[in-house]
Amino acid sequence: MDTTGALTASLLVLITGCCAQNLLPPGPVDGVVGGSVWFNTTINPTTQIVTITWRFGTSPTSPLVVSWNSVTENPGPGYAGRVSVNRTTGALELRGLTAADNGTYSVYIVTTAPDPLTGVVTLNVFAPVSNVTVQANITDPVEFNDTVRLSCSASGSAPSYRWLNDSSEVTAGQRFQLSESNRTLTISSVLRSDRGPLYCFVSNSISNATSQPVYLNVLYGPEDTSLTPPGHMFPAGSGLTLSCWARSSPPAQYRWSCNGSLTDSTSQELRFVSLQERDSGNYTCWSHNNRTLRYEAVGREITVLAPSGGGGGSSLSGGAIAGIVIAVLVAVGLIAGLVYFLMTRQGSSPRETTNSSVMYENSEGLKDHMMYMNLPAGHQKKAAQPSPAAPESTYTGLQFPDNSTYGNLNRS
Repeated sequence: MDTTGALTASLLVLITGCCAQNLLPPGPVDGVVGGSVWFNTTINPTTQIVTITWRFGTSPTSPLVVSWNSVTENPGPGYAGRVSVNRTTGALELRGLTAADNGTYSVYIVTTAPDPLTGVVTLNVFAPVSNVTVQANITDPVEFNDTVRLSCSASGSAPSYRWLNDSSEVTAGQRFQLSESNRTLTISSVLRSDRGPLYCFVSNSISNATSQPVYLNVLYGPEDTSLTPPGHMFPAGSGLTLSCWARSSPPAQYRWSCNGSLTDSTSQELRFVSLQERDSGNYTCWSHNNRTLRYEAVGREITVLAPSGGGGGSSLSGGAIAGIVIAVLVAVGLIAGLVYFLMTRQGSSPRETTNSSVMYENSEGLKDHMMYMNLPAGHQKKAAQPSPAAPESTYTGLQFPDNSTYGNLNRS
C-alpha cells in the first residue's frame, strides 16, 4: 500500500473506528486557482441518503465545508456560494479555488443502512504557470572564450523546468550544465551553434508556458580572410582593386601593408588607378575584430610588368633591342654582299626590285624603318635587250633613307 493509501486507511479508522472502505476514488484531485473541482463518490445512485457532511480535515471538529440533511444545504464559513452537493451520490463541487483550499477533505454520509459511509481525499490546487522569463549573464559572448549562464523564473505552483535550443531539448553533458532543478542552464566555451533561439519551458500538472526566445549574439572571427582578384602579375598602366574580406561578427576592420610597412589605407579595398613598376611588392591585408581582439592576415606578391618596347609587345630592355638591331643590319649586309657576288660571277646583274620592308621574327617594331633602296638606274639591264656579256656595274651596297632613325624603340 502506498503512502496515500495508508494515510487514507488511517483517517478512515479515526473517523469510523473500524476498517471501513474509502467512499471516494483514489486521489489526489488536482485543481487550478480560480477553477472548480468535483469530489465524486462511489455510492450507488439507488442508495437512500439521509445526511451528508463534508469537512476540511479529518476530525469531527474540522472546519465544515457543507452539510445536507435531506431538507436544507448549509455551507460552512467561507464556503457560501462556492459549494454544491449531489443529493443522490453525495459528491461535492468546490468552486473559486484558491491556494488556501489545498489540503485533505473528508465526507461522512448516513444512509438507511446500519453503517455510515466515509471517505478521505487530498486536493492540490495549482496556480497556472505564467510570467516565464529568462535572464542571461551575458548576451554577446566571445566564441570559445565565454561562459553563458541562463536563469529561468516563473509564477505558478510546483513548476518543472526544461530548456530548448530551437526545437531540440538541451540535456546536461559536455559543455552544458543544469542546476537548481533545471532552472539554470550554463553553457561553457560558447559556440555559434548555441546562439538560439533558446527557450525555457515551464509546466505543472495543469498548465505550461514558454519564455520569449533568447538569442545569443556570439562574437567570432575574423576567419577565412581572402583576397580578390586572383593573380600575381599585372601590366603597367592598368587599374587594380585588391579587395579583402573575412568572416567576422561584428564585421572586421582592415589594414594594409606593403613589404612589411603599414599603409594609410583602412578600407576593405586597396585601389590602384594606374599601376607602375614601383607598385610591385608583397601586399598583406590584416583583418581585425575589435570585440574578439583577434587578427588574421592574408598576403600576395604583386608584380607590375614593364611597358612593351616599340609597340611590339616585347619587354626587352633598350640595350637588348639596340643589340638586336645592329646584329640584323650586319646580317642583312653580309647576305646582300654574298648575293651580289654570286650574281656577278654568273654574269648576270641583280633583278629590279621595288622599295619593301623586311620583318624578322620578334622585330616587328622595326618594319617601318628597315627599307632596301633600288640600285641606281644606270647600273640596271633591260630585260628586252639581252647582251652576251653584262657590262660591269658599280654596287653601292645597302642604302637607308636619311630619316631611318629608331625613335620609337623603348629605351626604358
